[in-house]
Amino acid sequence: MKKLIERLVPNELFSIHSFGFGRDHDAKMMNSICGLKGGSFFYIEHIYQIDEFFVDALGGLFSVVAQEVEIDVSINL
Repeated sequence: MKKLIERLVPNELFSIHSFGFGRDHDAKMMNSICGLKGGSFFYIEHIYQIDEFFVDALGGLFSVVAQEVEIDVSINL
């Protein structure tokens, strides 16, 4: 599966997260899928946990690309 992902989206930086609901999901498989792209597996046992786990998963999306950048713009007429 890792080779398929790399072929479909080469050189792309992304994570795969998975969420297990109920008792009949395959946690081992879902965890291994997440491991392909540095994501996390979340087991949601109770409905009130959904927001907490989605916040954890989405929190990694908001990252700093650059800090203290200065841009000088000049117009030549």
